[in-house]
Amino acid sequence: MHFLSDTLLGTTRWHVRELPFSGNDCDMYWISPSDFKVHQELLTFLGSSGGDVILRAISSIDSAPSSKEWTVFQLCFVLVSRNCHTRFHVDFDKSLSGDAWHVMIPVVLVPDSPPELLVQSTKDAGILYSVKYEPGVACMWGPLLCHSTAMFSYTSGYRICLSVSVACINAGNVKRIVSDISQQYPPRRMSLLMDWAKKPHFSGGKCKLPFFSQEALLGQEWLKQYNNYVATTTNSRDGRYSSVSKSLQKWICHQRYCFSLKYGSSGTENASSSSHVRSARRTLTYYREFMLRQLQFSFHVDRDQGANQLKWNTMYEELKEYIQCNGHSSVSRGENSKLYAWLRTQQAVLSGKECLSVTKRHRLYLLKELGIQL
Repeated sequence: MHFLSDTLLGTTRWHVRELPFSGNDCDMYWISPSDFKVHQELLTFLGSSGGDVILRAISSIDSAPSSKEWTVFQLCFVLVSRNCHTRFHVDFDKSLSGDAWHVMIPVVLVPDSPPELLVQSTKDAGILYSVKYEPGVACMWGPLLCHSTAMFSYTSGYRICLSVSVACINAGNVKRIVSDISQQYPPRRMSLLMDWAKKPHFSGGKCKLPFFSQEALLGQEWLKQYNNYVATTTNSRDGRYSSVSKSLQKWICHQRYCFSLKYGSSGTENASSSSHVRSARRTLTYYREFMLRQLQFSFHVDRDQGANQLKWNTMYEELKEYIQCNGHSSVSRGENSKLYAWLRTQQAVLSGKECLSVTKRHRLYLLKELGIQL
């Protein structure tokens, strides 16, 4: 099972349980930690990927946020590809209203899927609302919300969400909270939850979830190149490819290559079982991809960019040097056959063309600045 860092966690460390009432019409599975160590690892991933936002949202709903301390006590992946019936239910005892919350975080979604969640109106049970999960958007509800997984059948792939249970645990409600625990871990022990409540994950407006450092999540070498990329693009006025060092250039190209394999856009490696695709997914993890998308990193480049642009810039600098030395741009084949052929190519490619790419228009502008007639 992969989550953000794509670190492979052994299946023996997970408790896999098929939904007990699924039958042949549903293939829903609950994949939960089998012990405290795995629970803590998953909790740490949650804390490293914006879990504080969820706890702050829960705290903001309460009329007196500072009066309650929130603890994440249950974590579970919900995996499903088919559901042919609805089963409306609530997640907690209704007496826990205001003290317990359920959060569903989409991790993997099936493209172009129908709404995944049905919510029953609290005023009129006959009115249903359809909810479509969105990447990066968590759904949250309390004990009084009656809901059901919607009906669907994916032709390929699974939907995976992380289910998170959060509560303000105290001696007065711990028995009811324990009775709603449905996974192997934590066990139904009131003493354990009371111990956890002594060190809440959100208290007094401060989040206390454990978290990994950026270096641990992203990898030391990858983070170093990422920071180089940020510094280079920040200091470059036009952000052009020529300003990037060779090592960083290779890193940028590799991120794009991994992206093309990961999403099957390279045209050569479409099988998800391919070792190249698996390697690309390990290299360009979801969290690394998220970090790059925040910078509006371009995962796709046209053929005029990348290494091709670097070669063009080399010849352009050679032309500038020739003009400075000779006072003109009439390069003869005998003087410099390579530069002569390059200039002829530019004249053929750039002159009299109306539909030029952004890169070609910029090249045309640079050559005209040198007095080249095209």
